[in-house]
Amino acid sequence: MYQNSKQSLGTVEYDENYLKEELYNLLKQDKSIFDFIQNSALDGLWFWDLEYPENEWMNPKFWITLGYDPNQMPHLSSTWQNIINQDDLALALDNFNDHCEDPSCPYDQIVRYTHKLGHTVWIHCRGIIIRDSKGKPTRMLGAHTDVTKLKKTELKLRHQVERYQHIIESTDLGTWEWNMQIDRLICNERWAEILGFTLLELEPITMDTFKKSIHPSDLEKFEKNVAQHFIGETLFYKFEVRVKHKNGEWIWVLNRGKIVSWTKQDEPEWIIRSLQEITQSKKDLEKHKLFIEQAPSAIAMFDKNMCYIAHSKKWKVDYSISEENIIGKSHYEIFPEIGENWKKDHQNCLSGKILSSDEDRFEREDGSVQWLSWKLHPWYKSNNEVGGIIMLTTDITKIKDTEIQLRLSEKKFRENFENAAIGMAILDLKGKWLEVNDTLCSIVGYTSEELLGLTFQDITYSDDLSKDLELFQELLDGDRSYYHMEKRYLHKKGHIVHVILSASIIRDENEKPLYFISQITDITLRVNANQKLKETLAQLEGVLEASTQVSIIETNLEGVITKFNKGAENLLGYKRDEVINKETVKLIHLDEEVLEYGYELSKELGKEINGYDIIETPLNRQKHLNKEWTYVKKDGTKFPVQLATTAIKINNSITGYLRVATNISEIKEVEKEIKSLLQVAMNKTRDSKTLLISYLII
Repeated sequence: MYQNSKQSLGTVEYDENYLKEELYNLLKQDKSIFDFIQNSALDGLWFWDLEYPENEWMNPKFWITLGYDPNQMPHLSSTWQNIINQDDLALALDNFNDHCEDPSCPYDQIVRYTHKLGHTVWIHCRGIIIRDSKGKPTRMLGAHTDVTKLKKTELKLRHQVERYQHIIESTDLGTWEWNMQIDRLICNERWAEILGFTLLELEPITMDTFKKSIHPSDLEKFEKNVAQHFIGETLFYKFEVRVKHKNGEWIWVLNRGKIVSWTKQDEPEWIIRSLQEITQSKKDLEKHKLFIEQAPSAIAMFDKNMCYIAHSKKWKVDYSISEENIIGKSHYEIFPEIGENWKKDHQNCLSGKILSSDEDRFEREDGSVQWLSWKLHPWYKSNNEVGGIIMLTTDITKIKDTEIQLRLSEKKFRENFENAAIGMAILDLKGKWLEVNDTLCSIVGYTSEELLGLTFQDITYSDDLSKDLELFQELLDGDRSYYHMEKRYLHKKGHIVHVILSASIIRDENEKPLYFISQITDITLRVNANQKLKETLAQLEGVLEASTQVSIIETNLEGVITKFNKGAENLLGYKRDEVINKETVKLIHLDEEVLEYGYELSKELGKEINGYDIIETPLNRQKHLNKEWTYVKKDGTKFPVQLATTAIKINNSITGYLRVATNISEIKEVEKEIKSLLQVAMNKTRDSKTLLISYLII
């Protein structure tokens, strides 16, 4: 049948459809052939000339099933041999030979073809040999059935079975199958290990083997759960019991089971069960319960059915629960008013999610409202399976009521907004002006209509925009609740306006941002005044430093030197670091000169003047004082100065003194020379006058 199509074979010239005609004739003659086709030819039919093996007729559906156009496919056996899986071709050849030799051996197998699009098509191929009167095989009739879907399902099921087997092994579960009719248990090794035994040690294993290991207090629970499942009250049974370990200790196990088959008499036959040790989980659970019961917060622990396992005292206080014992009761029984949204959150948490809310409205059954902040956290058993929920809540009703009252004062805010002496505005989340008061319009020079068509970005000075936007975004993201900054706006007329901006954000009950509130204070006059003051101070500082031969010294009220210019350094020989905030002006004065001046002042004022007051007392009576003094240099040399002293006043109060001194040594020398010349002149004048008088007498 499956000879290489390239082999030279004798052929007979027939019309293209001679086999088809021959098949039709056979159908008329032999009813069994028609029955075969009727039962088998679903997805392809072929009729093969075994005397001339290259000739084979395939009906159109044969090729359509494989994705080919029947009109383009020749009726040659080599055509389909090129697209059949070669391993399957060899199997078909063996089956063909067996069928030729022994008609009782069926020609029946599943083979793989390559579809025109490239994927595999699984075909159930069956055939029968047609023999001549001498029993020689002359023709073969075959039928194809496409079983691709069935095969894929079979492979998928096989993979699933393997996967489930791996899953069971990886979960470290003990498994057992119980035939209730013959009381036969089939257990895996892990089942025996949980109890501390090997399977061999437990043989023969029956249901009594397990029941005898159950703690007497838990046996009733075991039988009750199994019985409920047997009568159809539960889809499966699941319960926790204590069983006795080989070492004598009681361990906790989780028992799950389900009936998987029934007898013809509708009685349970096979039950599949799993056994999981949960001793550590139970110990951890007891620790959690102890912690929760003693917690100072409102906290409760639930199982997967939302039944109470533990709760704190504050939980019952916060929710006014008067019932003495709620352990084991459903959360929804204690709080029948709980809505579907809350229940959905509970289910999400039971699936492993951590949920929280800073603010949620809880309407109680009696119509009262509690505002809560809450957090839901799943708790896990030792096998990393969610065991239930831990719920922590805080009653924030008082805080929320206060907040609501604040929001109810919007009318008062509106009045303040309109009449405020500072600029006020409400902006949307993109910075567009929504509402502005008259003061703001006056500050920036725009009408309210003009401003409402702009954003704050439009009138912000470019160098300040980046920082403003950064703070604006932090406020929007919730990273801060407000911000203050000094910034500049561009006035409608083009000049700069200096302001202090205070911005905050208003959110709704769900903390969703609604809009921004801005307060704008015009500080242009202050900024300009500060700038002028800085310029003046800079100029004065320049004058001080430029006066290299004039001593300028500033002191506080105690006479301590607070400023010491370059001229003072040059004239007195001290560096400013040596004297500023360290020395008083007495350092550069002659003590005897100061004492003498003090004596004169005391006599003039009629009271004793001493200490630093001797130098500064006159300034309490007049704005300026000019007087000659003698300064003492660092090296001890002395020189005369003309000292002008001025009181420094702030808000009409003297805060210190400014002392400007000029070295008058040269002036004094000139003065001395002039006096000397005058004395000589006077002497000469006197002598001349005496001579003249003598002459007149003569």
